[in-house]
Amino acid sequence: MRSPPSPELGVVDLVAELRAGALPGAVARRALQRFRAHISALPSRARSTRRWVVGSAAAGIALLGFAGAPVAAWCVFVPWFTLVAWAVWLLQGYVRRLDGQPYQSFLLPNGLTFLRLSLAPLTAWPVLTSPSLPSWASLSFLVGMALLDLLDGQIARRAGSESRLGRMLDPTADIALTAFLAAGLHASGQLGTLAYAVILLRYPGTVLSGLAVILFVGPYDVESTKFGKVAGFTTSVLLSLFAAEAVLGMQLLPRGAREPVEWALALLLTVNLGYLARRALALRQPV
Repeated sequence: MRSPPSPELGVVDLVAELRAGALPGAVARRALQRFRAHISALPSRARSTRRWVVGSAAAGIALLGFAGAPVAAWCVFVPWFTLVAWAVWLLQGYVRRLDGQPYQSFLLPNGLTFLRLSLAPLTAWPVLTSPSLPSWASLSFLVGMALLDLLDGQIARRAGSESRLGRMLDPTADIALTAFLAAGLHASGQLGTLAYAVILLRYPGTVLSGLAVILFVGPYDVESTKFGKVAGFTTSVLLSLFAAEAVLGMQLLPRGAREPVEWALALLLTVNLGYLARRALALRQPV
C-alpha cells in the first residue's frame, strides 16, 4: 500500500490558505482529513499508538490512585491527558524517518516522550502535597521523569530510530514539565513571582509566539542554540533543586542564596527571551 505524502507539505499548504484569508473552519476540516488519511494508511502504526495511549492513561491513573490524589489533581490531569493523546493520535503521520520514510509502528522513544508529556501535570503535585506523600515516592517520581528525558533521546540515537514526531514531542515535553513544575513551586511558595513569570514567558510563551510566526510569516526551521541550551539546562537544574528542597523538607542551597539565584535565573531567561525575539523579528523568508 502506498503511503501518503509527508504531512509537513500539508501543513505548509494549510498555513498558506489561512494567510490567504480562508475560513479557519474549512481549513481545520481539511487538516483533519489529511491527518486521518495518514492514520488509516498504516493500521499497524495506529494499533501501536493506541497501545501507548492506553498504557500511558493506565500509568497516570495508577499513580494518582496510589497516592490518593485530590480531586483537583484529577481535574488537571484528565483534560490535559485527553488533549495530548488526541494531538498525538492525529500526528501519527509524523512517525517517519528524518528523510520522510514512514515507520510501521509507534516507536519506543516516541512512546517514552509521550508518557513524559502526558504525565507532566503530575510534576507539580508532589511539590504541592509533599506533607501527604512519602518523600521517597515524590522524589522517585520526579527522578523518573528526568530519566525518561534522558532515555528517549539516547534510545532514538543508538537504535537509529529518530523521527519527526520525536523532534516535535521532545521539546514540547520539556516545556510542559518546566511549566508545571514551576507552577507547583510557585503555588507552594518555593519560587518567586518574578522568576515564575519569566519562566512562563520563556517557555509556554515562546511556543505561542512560534505559532504566531508560522501563521503570519510562514513555516520556519527551529534551530537550537548554545545560549538556549545553557538557559534550558540551568532552569532545569535549579527547578529540580528547588523541588528536591520542597519534597525533602531540607535546605540544599546555602543560606540566603535562594533570592539571588532566582534573580540570576530571571535575568538569564530575560536575556534569552530578547535573543529569541531578535531572531524571530529577523525572519523574512518562510522555509
